[in-house]
Amino acid sequence: MGAVAAGLLAGLVMLTSRLATPPMALLFGDLDLDDSGRIVAKLEQMKVPFELRGNGAQVYVPEDQALRLRLAMARRKDKRGWS
Repeated sequence: MGAVAAGLLAGLVMLTSRLATPPMALLFGDLDLDDSGRIVAKLEQMKVPFELRGNGAQVYVPEDQALRLRLAMARRKDKRGWS
C-alpha cells in the first residue's frame, strides 16, 4: 500500500514539474564549447531559461522565444562574434 502511494506521489510530482516547464526548442546546435559558453552567458544576462544538451553542443530555450533569440544572437555574431 505504501509503495503504491509513493509511486502515485512520484508520478504527481513529475507531472507537475513537466507542466510547469515550458516546451523547449533548439536555439543553436553543433556548437563548440567556446561559442556555447558565450551564448549561455548572454542568455543568463538576459535572464532567459535554457537547457544544454549534447554535451554542451546544443542550447535549447523556451519555444516561444526561440526565433527572436536566434535572430538577436545572429546579429550579435555578425557584429562582434557572439559577444
